[in-house]
Amino acid sequence: NGTAYNSPPSSAITLSTGTDVAVLGAYNGNIAEILGYNRDLCASDRIMIEGYLASKWNLNASLATTHPFRNYDAYTSTFQPRDISGCQLWYDGADPSRMTITSGSNITIWRDKSGFGRDASANGTSPATYRPVTNLFNGKMAPYFSNFSRYNINSFQPSPTGNFTCFVLGRSDTLNTSDSYIISAQTTSRFAFFLRNVSGHPITFMTSGIPVESTFYTSNSVPFNACVMMTTGSNPTRDIYVNGSLYATDTISGNTLNISSSMFLGASSATSPQMRGNICELIMYNTALSTVDRQ
Repeated sequence: NGTAYNSPPSSAITLSTGTDVAVLGAYNGNIAEILGYNRDLCASDRIMIEGYLASKWNLNASLATTHPFRNYDAYTSTFQPRDISGCQLWYDGADPSRMTITSGSNITIWRDKSGFGRDASANGTSPATYRPVTNLFNGKMAPYFSNFSRYNINSFQPSPTGNFTCFVLGRSDTLNTSDSYIISAQTTSRFAFFLRNVSGHPITFMTSGIPVESTFYTSNSVPFNACVMMTTGSNPTRDIYVNGSLYATDTISGNTLNISSSMFLGASSATSPQMRGNICELIMYNTALSTVDRQ
């Protein structure tokens, strides 16, 4: 209950659950929850876990009167992309702790938060810079791609036959004069999620060189919260959602996701065309999400 009552053992111990090792002292009672860590927690971490357990099991009043979580809960559960199964990539532009930043603002590595370690490493002439998004997103900082920023994604290729869903929150620069590629694998059978260089710079999704183009336009620095989804089968379906609304859908024949090359962030390939604007966050799943999960 948050109070120290003894000193830790001086030698290694053997653990069992509900009994002793020799099966002589079986436990009689409830085991509500057990947590174990492979390190000695610092005081602040221990206090947080004590508060978590007390609030979850309605035992706050059992904590010491000086305990910071005796009178209120230690945590509030918030959604994380990994709460939905199948998360394969997650680049979080609001989390600079997952970036290697040099020369004040240059992002040389943008680390993947999916748990698979698929980090994006800069190989362009000018890395994306970490800076405030002008007049948008409540002044939050986010990576800005300058049309010369290009990243290789470490050891990742979408399944050649599986479904997938990809989310991107970003903003196009008004100075765009070419296609702006957000993520792609530029091979004979191409996979690409980009802003097309035609009037309005519509959000576009391409597989096998066949594009499906939305009617949502990103010119004039309009921010976008976009989702592209593909359901494979004999007649694959491709959908584009922007800000929660369906802006494009089509059905094409054959396997349209045959990727055998590296993936790129902020560019179409090892050269151009490249992204100009902000990529604030990118999340990809290896499944076509249900409506509830997508929303």
